[in-house]
Amino acid sequence: MVQAFLKGAQEAGAETLNIFLSEKEIKHCKGCHICRTKGPGQCVTNDDMLRVLSSMGGANIIAFATPVLYIKP
Repeated sequence: MVQAFLKGAQEAGAETLNIFLSEKEIKHCKGCHICRTKGPGQCVTNDDMLRVLSSMGGANIIAFATPVLYIKP
């Protein structure tokens, strides 16, 4: 479904980027508020989140997709 969505967007002239969060190292927030006091992009946690957020910064549309598992009772 995601590939079909991306293909349609590309055919309409959009630039697309497919990011797999499971392949990224993203740690939990420590709640230190450095990002609020020193500004965006100033997180003390050194992980891939800043690169992900930077990729999303200029986007007109962001679509999230996740697998859905349904187990029939």
